[in-house]
Amino acid sequence: MEEIDLKSILNGCKKNIKLLIIFIIIGCVLGFTYGFTKYIIEPKEGNTTILIDKNAKAISTLVDGYNKKKTTGKFDASTYTISITCIGKNDDEINKSIEEYKNKLQESLTTNFEVEKFEELDKLEINNKNTLTDTVKTTLVGLLLAIIMYVIVVCVIESYRTTTDEYVLYELTKLKVLGNIHNKQNDKENINLIKANIDINEKAKILMFVETDNKTNQKDLIKKLAESYKEDNEKATIISNNIDDKKIATAIKENAKKNEIIEILNKLNKEYDRILIDGNSLTQDYKTTIMTGISDKTIIVARAEKSSINDILKTKQLVFDIKENIAGIILK
Repeated sequence: MEEIDLKSILNGCKKNIKLLIIFIIIGCVLGFTYGFTKYIIEPKEGNTTILIDKNAKAISTLVDGYNKKKTTGKFDASTYTISITCIGKNDDEINKSIEEYKNKLQESLTTNFEVEKFEELDKLEINNKNTLTDTVKTTLVGLLLAIIMYVIVVCVIESYRTTTDEYVLYELTKLKVLGNIHNKQNDKENINLIKANIDINEKAKILMFVETDNKTNQKDLIKKLAESYKEDNEKATIISNNIDDKKIATAIKENAKKNEIIEILNKLNKEYDRILIDGNSLTQDYKTTIMTGISDKTIIVARAEKSSINDILKTKQLVFDIKENIAGIILK
């Protein structure tokens, strides 16, 4: 996926509000369900505190020695207290485990350290390990992830949006749509419209046609334009290796150097009123790059409903890197 600007993302977000609402609902439902399920199903936690009358470093070691996977104790020498924590599936299991732990620990402390006082300061408290606050947190996390996913989806949509709407195309690329011959009935009228749009500000003699990709196949369009110019009593020729009609096309040899290309163009410039250059994708042909710099106007040709906005923007930038002379875009 190619890079797209922030404005395109924001415009895409505005146009897809319903999708955003769906993402938010799904994200919140999933987050709430996950959190609430953990609150209901996950184990409970019991806590109590025991006060003793002895203080020795070895007591901490003894307490640690009685720790189990689900029941653990920790001795605090400064307060003479032992904090006991137990995790279990239900209240009965926790009560039973803590009582067993307390009895064994008391017996051992009495035997080894002559502990006389073994008093439970706090009554055993049993709570859900995961609280309703955790459910709120997971709901908010679900909401955040939903928004992030939504923005990613919008980026993908905007990045691969195809050229179906001429107004949207202009808004996203700032390229004038010179004509759209995709599934159009009246070819002659559309060709005349394209010609008028090309010369709307000033007449251009050397016209470079650049494809957004190697599947665009613009040769039929260029041939029709050349024939239409001839009907208007303008001498027109095409520079192309793809059109085999030598009456209207001039080929430039594959390994032609820059000065040879310029020489051919200068010669044709004296003979013809219009020179239409059938260029390939700028990323694939150095001759197209050279002739783009020489041409009066460049026309981008894209496939309607197939070329992505990013393909067009990439081609536009490649042309601008050579010469800012884009007349507009034709959809076919």
